[in-house]
Amino acid sequence: MSNVVQFRRPATKPAYAPGVVPFDSNNPSHIEAWNALFEFRTVAQRYQVDEDRS
Repeated sequence: MSNVVQFRRPATKPAYAPGVVPFDSNNPSHIEAWNALFEFRTVAQRYQVDEDRS
């Protein structure tokens, strides 16, 4: 059993997540990092909204 959480299945060819503005479409590592940052921002905003309701 691993203690690493898998957030998504690896794609055969990296692609930007829906809503992510493309920056460097020729660099697969950049696409994955950009998607991770986008997801982090989305989760952080959701968390902030939940905190504001408390």
